[in-house]
Amino acid sequence: MPLFLKHQTPQFEVVSQLDRELDELILQKQQLGLTLEKLAELEQKIEQANARLAAAILPPNKAPERRGAPPKLPPPPLPKSIDYSLSSSGLKEVPRLFIVRMSDLRALDTELRKERFKQTILPLILRANEDIARQRKAVIQGIEAEDNDLLRSFAQRYRMPASLIDKKGWTDELLRRVAPIPVSIALAQAAIESGWGQSRFALEGNALFGQWVWNDELGIKAANQSDPRASVRRFPDLLSSVRAYMFNLNSHRAYGVFREMRSRRMAAPDQVSVNEVIEGLSNYAQIGDAYVAKIRRIISQNDMQRFEAAQLVQRFF
Repeated sequence: MPLFLKHQTPQFEVVSQLDRELDELILQKQQLGLTLEKLAELEQKIEQANARLAAAILPPNKAPERRGAPPKLPPPPLPKSIDYSLSSSGLKEVPRLFIVRMSDLRALDTELRKERFKQTILPLILRANEDIARQRKAVIQGIEAEDNDLLRSFAQRYRMPASLIDKKGWTDELLRRVAPIPVSIALAQAAIESGWGQSRFALEGNALFGQWVWNDELGIKAANQSDPRASVRRFPDLLSSVRAYMFNLNSHRAYGVFREMRSRRMAAPDQVSVNEVIEGLSNYAQIGDAYVAKIRRIISQNDMQRFEAAQLVQRFF
């Protein structure tokens, strides 16, 4: 059962039902022998269920957790439809292909394994950024209409300190929070934190970004972690992991510099580079500046900046 509310309420009932519906759709998609048409239908239903679930929960993009570890299922086979081209130097179009669980790619050679990982994760990053872009549009409209109730709601959801709300310049801070994550940064961090999707946490718990939780029932224990109370947070699907990662960067006080640098880049992309935005992520890992250098290296070595202008397009069969 979801644990985000201490007492049962009408919203608790709604979220519980949505959670069960999503689980059922995911189990259906894992069945063997499904036609491409049936897979496409289930993918659309899963996306819609994810959207309803995200809209029902505050803060946004944080899916409810269930008590106890779910049954361990073997990684699903790699869908044939994942084999779309990434060869374009300035990739513009990415299919709306949302994989629920990571496939086991360890038998593939290194370059093909990386290619399949990017093909799996890139649409999920673009999908989560679409959600944030819609929220940002609503915030901008709220500013123009002077709808302070709406703006306060977003400020609370994005965990702005209460001392800032309604003060001079507070909507600027809100806009710094409600903004998409640069695609190359998200893709590089997913590669680092999940071992290109092949870590135990990614395969068993859909955990792409190594986010911690201090409740063993909600996560997977890591060997030799610095804090013995911590576990790596488990997610119901890969998209939920991407959404939670983006919400973390957009709301946690540790990433204020990241948000400020991203805001500068959005205002002047020709003057502020993605490399400068990455400087704000030194708090993401204990190795600090070395982690920043690692993200930059992964982006450079794998030419990930070419994905920055990519957009999702409807799939065709």
